Amino acid sequence: MHAKPTRRITIASTFTAEPVSDALEFWLETMGLGAAVEFAPYNQVVPQLLDPGGTFERNRDGVHVVLARLEDWVRLHRSTQGASSLSDYLERAATDLIQALQAALGRRSTPIVMAFCPSPDESGPTRALLTTLEARITSALAGAPGLYLIPSAELAGLSKEEAHDPVRDRLGHVPYTPLFFALLGTTLARRVHALLTPPYKVVVLDCDNTLWKGVVGEDGVAGVGLTPAYLKLQEFMVALADKGFLLCLASKNEESDVLEVLDQRDDMILKRERLVSWRINWRPKSDNLASLASELNLGLDSLIFVDDNPVECAQVEAGCPGVLTLRLPIEGDFVGFLKNIWAFDRLTTTAEDLNRTAMYQQEADRKRFQSQATSIEDFLAGLELRVVIQAPTPDQVARTAQLTQRTNQFNFTTIRRGEGEIQGLAARGLECRVVETSDRFGDYGLVGVMIVGTGAKALEIDTFLLSCRVLGRGVEHQMLREAAAIARARGLGRVDATLAPTKKNQPARDFLESVAGSYRRDVDGCSRYEIPIEAALAVEYRPGAEGAPVNEPEPASKPATSETVGDKSGLYTRAAALDSPSRVLAAIEARAQGKRPRSGDRPIVAPRTETEAAMAELWAEVLRLDRVGVEDAFFDLGGTSLLAVDLFARIERRFGKALPLTTILEAPTVAQLASRVVEDQSRGVLVPLAEGSASPPLFLVHDGDGETLLYRNLAAELDRPVYGLQPRALPRVPLAHSRIEDMAADHIARIREVQPHGPYLLGGMCAGGVIAYEMARQLRQSGEQVPFVALLDAADPTATLKSWRGTSRRFQSFTTVFEAREPVPLHERVGAVLVKAGRKVKNLTVFVVSRRWKAFRDEIQMRALRHYLDRGLRIPPWLERIPVRTVYLFAERCYRPQTPLDGTLTLFRATQGEGNDEPYIERYQDPLLGWGMRTTKQVEAIDVSGGHSSMLQEPHSRGLARRVRAAVQEALAGSPDESTPREKGSHHRPRSGARVEEPAWRASLDALAARPGND
Repeated sequence: MHAKPTRRITIASTFTAEPVSDALEFWLETMGLGAAVEFAPYNQVVPQLLDPGGTFERNRDGVHVVLARLEDWVRLHRSTQGASSLSDYLERAATDLIQALQAALGRRSTPIVMAFCPSPDESGPTRALLTTLEARITSALAGAPGLYLIPSAELAGLSKEEAHDPVRDRLGHVPYTPLFFALLGTTLARRVHALLTPPYKVVVLDCDNTLWKGVVGEDGVAGVGLTPAYLKLQEFMVALADKGFLLCLASKNEESDVLEVLDQRDDMILKRERLVSWRINWRPKSDNLASLASELNLGLDSLIFVDDNPVECAQVEAGCPGVLTLRLPIEGDFVGFLKNIWAFDRLTTTAEDLNRTAMYQQEADRKRFQSQATSIEDFLAGLELRVVIQAPTPDQVARTAQLTQRTNQFNFTTIRRGEGEIQGLAARGLECRVVETSDRFGDYGLVGVMIVGTGAKALEIDTFLLSCRVLGRGVEHQMLREAAAIARARGLGRVDATLAPTKKNQPARDFLESVAGSYRRDVDGCSRYEIPIEAALAVEYRPGAEGAPVNEPEPASKPATSETVGDKSGLYTRAAALDSPSRVLAAIEARAQGKRPRSGDRPIVAPRTETEAAMAELWAEVLRLDRVGVEDAFFDLGGTSLLAVDLFARIERRFGKALPLTTILEAPTVAQLASRVVEDQSRGVLVPLAEGSASPPLFLVHDGDGETLLYRNLAAELDRPVYGLQPRALPRVPLAHSRIEDMAADHIARIREVQPHGPYLLGGMCAGGVIAYEMARQLRQSGEQVPFVALLDAADPTATLKSWRGTSRRFQSFTTVFEAREPVPLHERVGAVLVKAGRKVKNLTVFVVSRRWKAFRDEIQMRALRHYLDRGLRIPPWLERIPVRTVYLFAERCYRPQTPLDGTLTLFRATQGEGNDEPYIERYQDPLLGWGMRTTKQVEAIDVSGGHSSMLQEPHSRGLARRVRAAVQEALAGSPDESTPREKGSHHRPRSGARVEEPAWRASLDALAARPGND
């Protein structure tokens, strides 16, 4: 679904708005819109709207965005106008903005989206003045073609603290938080999506458990339920019909049963008269959808199918991949789900949209009349067709532009125009005629557009299009005769029409060939028809002469391939799941993690203190880098003044230190800036990773490197408060504990500050899982409830590795010495083998010796460090900056819990990965990774996708999050979920979601090993 950027979204604002690009670019990429974001210079809204060579003027194929925070005018007045009247100043500013927007809309066809961004909640005259000012601007611009307004009320869903950022506003006129920018970017993206994507036209609904609760064939007409959720869904669908959507039914039922519910249940909101057509039978729904599309003369990519049944949805996705298939939630807020489906968005509604259902119902009457007619001539004569061709009225401009954007089959040139460009045709020497038709069955509405210009000798047809609803009834012939009449009235000798061939406009070519084929000449891939006036005036309709089928179904806009439509349903559904600014922000942050690797030849110096580690983490987040060293300089890594604003705002919130922006020039490295923030920070950090509505929170312990950033993706998907437990540090000592028991006790003290009492939810990846286990053990011994302990591919310290694997790999590596890329004489090959073998033996020897030396050195250092830490002595220089992993591995080797955990462990096992990402189940002999009766009473093993580290990364993190959510809910409920398959008494790898209990023989061995004298 992703496309290379071919269009631009240009943004001008009254404040520093660049942070909105994160959310906007996220959505443009996610929805495959193929557009790039570009910002106009700071606070240059009116000049950009008026500048003929500015950023806006250069963007002719995208969307313009104007972000106006009216409070910025108040700020500007205070700083520049002295004692002059504020109300007069605001009035002049509003007038300038209105006039600039009107001028821009009249000059170009690119649509403009304008958002009124909210100000902090203020009371008094200023607040009232700003409210009145927004209302005045909105009233003056209401109905302006090509302008789409977003009122400040639509962006007011967050509290003042959540939306407004006084720190960043003070530092760099960035007045909003990342959470608000996520909301603003999402709102803008939905408008852009509605403007740049072809609209859906038909909603096809299932009946049982979709329109009502229950099965009408079993429950009867009176027995099906119309609960508030289903009634709200019906109200939503009726509102869509009022916007121009066509409503149909596709249900596996007896037709009479369904129609009785529609007609006899007084509490039904969606009545039969709201429906255009239906297919109520026992055929596959994909067949019925194709039949409906054919009847309505539309392509499958114009249909949205809504059903509750996953099997039916899967069948439609397979049989009709062009259809957007939406599966309703099993229960709950149906409308909340549907409102977050972007495909239902409509920015404007024309008169034809309001009358579309009636038009299609009238078309059904025409088809019945046609089936009864004895000939096509009798049918057309009986229609009593009436055609009116005239200049468009102001209220027809929107529909005229809509036809140029949507009509594909009968369209000579397929030139697309916006409302502003339609209004400005006269300035380009062009004039427009619109075509309205009606017959004995009703009004077709505005169905045709003809745009012409006067040349030296001929009337030049710029646009000539007609809706497929009236093709084959002679309307196109009347349009050509009208063009000829205009030409004769102006003394011109002919009508010139150019056909630019497309994959869809064959009916237009057939028409021109039938009436003017002898006047055609081909020029630059197009066909030009120079039709003499007399020939054009003599054109008459002869049924069937053009050879084009009447009411030929419109093909899909693109071939139905896996790349274009294969995951369309999943795309919109996943977008709907991001139904809050916090979830959007979490998705953006997850996408940004590891976005680009740190470049440069300078070696990375690891953090030596907790403050440096936290500072490096902030830098990596702001600069979007995978890692940052403490000696790295901000601007060398790509930092800018805008990013510095973001960084210093985060520093102020994280450390409580307000630093001037110039500090980055005085202290340009992580280490220098950290020293400015704090000299000594002796406690570890409890890092909020995600917000959520569920409780209690989940605490995730750092991994073997002391990191909690790796949990960001997982935390964002859990809808629960999630905290990361960073290691406690001392000055120049990254990890201040040399025992697992002490680490756990320190973490327990910190989580009690957030949650004084249980139930506690704990977890951790690898080393973090071991520490989380010890935390659970200590908490249970103190009488606290710990219903959930998540071991994310974590192995018990006593688990046994598969010893043969290392030997096997070394042997495979050694056998490569016998490989020869090119044929060589035997003696040369033997010599090469001996040289390679000697080199490999040497390398292996050096590796083994160096590894053992490092292990010996680490052991000496760690025993000394433990001595100093236990006695609270000053750490000597030769023991400073020992990596967290070295300290942890030493602590792990010494860790032997005295008593097992009185509870259940949930082991999430990775299942796929190679190299450093290899799952632990491939490394250890025990499929439970050593978590047996010695450590706990019961282990629940759940297999998840991804490798040891990639299981926490997209896309695997979403699946892991689903498993974690389910396991947490089950643990808090206190009883197993019987719907999940279980395997008990088995040591083989369980199926996903299976619980594994220790077999009897394992318990016997553990008991034997516990006897005195047994090692």
